[in-house]
Amino acid sequence: MLKSFGAYQRLVDFELYLEKQTRRLDGDLGYPPALYVDQPARWSLAGGREEQATERALATLWEMLEAPHPRFALALGDFGAGKTFLLHELARRMARDNHPLTPVLVEMSKLEKQPTIRGLLASHFANADVGRIDINAFQYLLAEGRIALLFDGFDELALRLTYDRALEHFETVVEAAKGNAKVVVTSRTPHFLTDQQLRLALAEKAEQVSGYRLFQLEKFGEKQIRRFLRSSIAAPDEAEERYRLLDEVKDLLGLSENPRMLGFIAKIAPEKLREAKEQSREITAAKLYEILIEQWLDFEFARGNPPGAPKGISRVTLRELVTRLAGVFWERNAKTLPLSDFTYLLLAEDMDPAVVEHMMASGSLLVRNAEGRFSFVHRSVMEWLVAEVGARELKEKGDTAVLGAGEMSELIADFLLLSLSPTGRDEAGAWAMRVGGRVGEDVLCGYLLRASAHSAIHRRRDRSDPARRRSTT
Repeated sequence: MLKSFGAYQRLVDFELYLEKQTRRLDGDLGYPPALYVDQPARWSLAGGREEQATERALATLWEMLEAPHPRFALALGDFGAGKTFLLHELARRMARDNHPLTPVLVEMSKLEKQPTIRGLLASHFANADVGRIDINAFQYLLAEGRIALLFDGFDELALRLTYDRALEHFETVVEAAKGNAKVVVTSRTPHFLTDQQLRLALAEKAEQVSGYRLFQLEKFGEKQIRRFLRSSIAAPDEAEERYRLLDEVKDLLGLSENPRMLGFIAKIAPEKLREAKEQSREITAAKLYEILIEQWLDFEFARGNPPGAPKGISRVTLRELVTRLAGVFWERNAKTLPLSDFTYLLLAEDMDPAVVEHMMASGSLLVRNAEGRFSFVHRSVMEWLVAEVGARELKEKGDTAVLGAGEMSELIADFLLLSLSPTGRDEAGAWAMRVGGRVGEDVLCGYLLRASAHSAIHRRRDRSDPARRRSTT
């Protein structure tokens, strides 16, 4: 029987596959569609040419995939920047709104690690449980430009990497970009040491990746933060109050520029934020930071140690290494540092130091810039880690070496103050008087005033509340 060319090209029936994929994305509790906020991004052609900005990353990718020419888009972003959410929502909308291409979302984190594109696809369709999919026919349709192949998490393609080997697996996804293929790949920016390393690698493969576009997801601004809060909080007045509270609790608004961190923060009950703002009850700004950082490290530990994988870095060691790194940035008063300036610290549990180096730089609380210099996701995170060590040293020894190594900011002073008991605050005040100018005279005076005020407040409360006095004693 003769078939038209269009009918012949429908070699694979995607109806069941798309039904299951879309149903799963519609009901995804981790990435609920109602909370998606279109992200700002920059994108450019090969070599960084013709860079453009957009506030609608999803719409821009949609339009690129509609083009009649081949497309290979690499979307980079810091951890928590919303890369997975972007591809989930792109795949969901393409199916729902009848995009001319069939979206196939391949989540690397859910697959056995495979060295070839055929192996990845076979593993993906086996997990999808939609019957037999002819991989040869699939690759033919892909090369004909009938499919949008969406790879989420190139950085998940292999575990226990080093920076020298981070690009070795790129050939696996590039293998998909043949003919008129439309491919989107997401990856954490720090998975590669520098943007230049990435551009050079792609330049070498330019003939294989025609239609290349480099996307870089940007931080949320005020517009995106407000939109997210309005989506997650039903009452507009409450959403606006939540935004004000984020602005009033020290540096939480800065942390909210990271979409995943904003998701963590948005789940904190508003009364807890009010307590943190007042800094007068059980929940303080310092305690909120502790909750957020521990949640983040729990997430990163689980991500780096999937079930069945070889043993990776332990949760305790991950925390210790992040704290050590904070000390280095603090001592040097550095906003950014090259990797070479802190690799000597990254020794852990009989693991290859180069592997630990890559894991910490690409999967902890660090982000990097285009030149390969690293910083914490937000300076307030580094300052909280330093203040925590300082508070512990003051409690144990009545003195602190770490805080004496740099000039205290007002935020570190507040974190320290809020981490100590009233008695500890008195000891900290005595320490601050001893070290004098080493912590900065303006900050020192402000710190002592706040310490005295907080100690006096707590002593008045203790005298008026016998139960509280007994528990404090």
